[in-house]
Amino acid sequence: MRTLRASLTTVLTLGLVLALTPRATADDKPAKPADKPAAAKPADPPAKPADKPAADKPAAKADEKAGGGMDPMMEAMMKAGTPGDAHKKLEPMAGNWKCAMTDLTGPEPQKISGMCSREWILDGRFLAQEFSCEFGGMPFKGMGIMGYDNMKKKYNSVWIDNMSTCAYVELGTYDEATKTWTMTGECDDPMTGKPKKSKSVLKLEGPDKHTFAMYEIGEGGKEKKQFEIIYTREQ
Repeated sequence: MRTLRASLTTVLTLGLVLALTPRATADDKPAKPADKPAAAKPADPPAKPADKPAADKPAAKADEKAGGGMDPMMEAMMKAGTPGDAHKKLEPMAGNWKCAMTDLTGPEPQKISGMCSREWILDGRFLAQEFSCEFGGMPFKGMGIMGYDNMKKKYNSVWIDNMSTCAYVELGTYDEATKTWTMTGECDDPMTGKPKKSKSVLKLEGPDKHTFAMYEIGEGGKEKKQFEIIYTREQ
C-alpha cells in the first residue's frame, strides 16, 4: 500500500508539473536575440520659424509694388506742406526797409519813422519780419510772420509786439491784377472787451516799394483807416 501510494503521489506530482509547464507548439520557434538598439539618427535640423504675419506695411510699399508711387497719405501731407508759387509772391518783400508811418488814430496825423527787416524761415514757408520805431515817445518793437496755407488756399499772418499780450491773426487773399493782399482779422477792444474786426491791405508798388494800411471795421461794415506805412528798400 505504501508503495502504491508513493507511486500515485509521484505520478500526480509529475502530472501537475507538466500541466503547469507551457507547451511548445509547432509554430513556436526559439526567440531571436534582441535586436541591437538602432543607431541614434542625427536630429533633424530645427524647424525654420514660421514667417511672422506680414505687418501692415505703409501704403507706400504697396503702391510702389503696384507701380503707384508714394503713399496717398504721405503724398497729401507733402503737398500740403511744400511751399509753392503762392509763397514766392511774397519774395519782393524780403530784405531791409525804411518805414514812413502815419498814425491816423489821433486828432491829427502823426508821422513816425521806423525800420523793418524780413527774411525767409522754415525753408521758404514763412516770411518773418522785425519792425521797430518810436511810438508815443516810447520804443515800439513788433514781429510778424506771413505765409500761405495750402489747405485753406489763403494767406495767413501773425503779429505780436511789446505793447500787447495778444497775437493778432489774419487770413486773406491775393489779387494778381493789383498785386494786393487783403487780409482780415479780429482782436479784443481794450476799451469794451468785445471783439473788434479789422482789415489790412498790403500792396506792391514795385521791387523796391510797397505800402501797408490798417482799417478798423465798425458797425455796418464801415471802415476807418488807423495807420499806413510806406516801405522803401534800403540801398
